Amino acid sequence: MQDSLEETKQELQDKIDRLNHDFSHEKIKISNQKIETKLKDLDLTEKKKNLLELNERIKNNKELEAEQKKLQEEYELQLQEIEKLNQKIKTKEKNLNKFNKNLEDQKKQIKKKMINMNSSEVDK
Repeated sequence: MQDSLEETKQELQDKIDRLNHDFSHEKIKISNQKIETKLKDLDLTEKKKNLLELNERIKNNKELEAEQKKLQEEYELQLQEIEKLNQKIKTKEKNLNKFNKNLEDQKKQIKKKMINMNSSEVDK
């Protein structure tokens, strides 16, 4: 009887040891899963942070594109104004050249008249 009781006691102790071992093993598994979950969460947090930074850069890029477009339009308008002014300048230069030519022609005619007048006086 004593032997049987000892065997039963030993069997129970073996079961307890096995259960403790299994329990420890499960605790380790759960602990490892918690660590994996934390690592994934950290990775996800990092990815979210990167995504937010990327979204901010995209937003800034869109703002820069809008500013560039506005500046490009202003540039083109100013370029058109400059072309108009250059055209006006060319027209004024043309007119000035005509005026200058007429002035030179008039000077020549006056000189001729003066020469003719002088020669007429000498003839007298």
